[in-house]
Amino acid sequence: MAHADPITLYTCVTPNGFKIRITLEELGLSYQARLVGLTSNEQEEEWFLKFNPNGRLPAITDRKTYVLESGAIILYLAENYNTK
Repeated sequence: MAHADPITLYTCVTPNGFKIRITLEELGLSYQARLVGLTSNEQEEEWFLKFNPNGRLPAITDRKTYVLESGAIILYLAENYNTK
């Protein structure tokens, strides 16, 4: 039976999105990346605004936790997953 990754990264090709990917990789975390189309304003669609009302990227979901803004995401990941 396949196990779903607990962390989903909602991102696009931007420096802030790369910061989060690097953090996830450095921490050795399994995650799923979901590219959000900025040119089509996908970040303004109802499904995205339900957990991220400001409509900005990047964002992550970690099971039932939603974290927005790159600095807050990095802090969250370091506090919850850094084993060093």
